[in-house]
Amino acid sequence: GNSATLALIGDAKQMDARFIKAAYFEKYGVSMFVGIAIPIPVLDEDLAGRVSVRNNQIETNVIDYGSGNFEVLGRVDYESLFSGKITVNGKKIRTAPLSSVRTARELADILRQEISGGRFYLTEPLALFNKTSGLNSLEIRL
Repeated sequence: GNSATLALIGDAKQMDARFIKAAYFEKYGVSMFVGIAIPIPVLDEDLAGRVSVRNNQIETNVIDYGSGNFEVLGRVDYESLFSGKITVNGKKIRTAPLSSVRTARELADILRQEISGGRFYLTEPLALFNKTSGLNSLEIRL
């Protein structure tokens, strides 16, 4: 099924260029990495336990975005991804993180300062995604 999606709207002219990176994926196209910090209210011990996990406890799918049908090639944990190499179907594949722990901590500190200073405001969603409809694939044109 569809993954959970978070849509963001931002004013690029006011964004800090340190947290924006250009990206290109072979056979997929141009994209952009935008570093964000999301406040997660930790309201009780149960939630604290669920957000206190190590990278070897977080798994994700390895997906071939260049295949056109987004084939799932396997599952891997984040610790393996951050190691620089994973093995998929017996083949060693180099990996590179899309995120940085140092940058994540910097963004979290900025967010903490904004919340503590009363400068971070929550707003209602601009729109909600339809939970019953599917997503359309992008047509690749060369």
